[in-house]
Amino acid sequence: MPRQSKGREVRQRLDPNWWFTVDWLRDNLGLNPMPSDDALTTLAIILNSLRNWFLELEQTRDYNALVKRAEGALQELRDTLPDIEAKVRNRAEAGDPFMRVPAKSLSKLLTAVEAEVKLPLDQLAIPQPRLVPQRGEPADWHALNQEADWRALLNNDALPVAIRKAAGRSLGVSRAGPLVRAIAALLPHMTGERRTPTAVYNQLRQNAPRDGGK
Repeated sequence: MPRQSKGREVRQRLDPNWWFTVDWLRDNLGLNPMPSDDALTTLAIILNSLRNWFLELEQTRDYNALVKRAEGALQELRDTLPDIEAKVRNRAEAGDPFMRVPAKSLSKLLTAVEAEVKLPLDQLAIPQPRLVPQRGEPADWHALNQEADWRALLNNDALPVAIRKAAGRSLGVSRAGPLVRAIAALLPHMTGERRTPTAVYNQLRQNAPRDGGK
């Protein structure tokens, strides 16, 4: 699997047609005893809701990448089109019959490109949704959150709390405990990122004074 320069695995794209189900959770969550079907149903609803924000974030990043590409293409046109239009127009005015139609088309295109300068494409970019609210702040789903990743689900307690409620017990933080194993199993399907139980443990330990883990 390809890796980024810092050694982290590349985020895999999420399947928009895949969702957590009770059967999947029963087979993969790894809790013992396993929560009841009612508890797993509630957990699946929560997980799918959180996963949906990562899908929205992925789609927003895709759209903004297209906007960035369009900005580059338009800048290239602004840099090159005036000289091209002038040369073709001069040839048309000099009587070249093959340049009359292209000259008209290029003139319209140049007018449109120059008019676009008044409305920069970066205004079309969509703010990336905040996946979960930070502690003590309102759930502003449309705030910028450029670096949201798997840690957002732990930093805001969203995922640990959901699993603990489904289990019906505290599930303290231990290096190879059921909480870190469950989170590690869920992450690839929620965010497209694979993290080891050790990585999950280390992140939870950073939050331990706030999330009550032991």
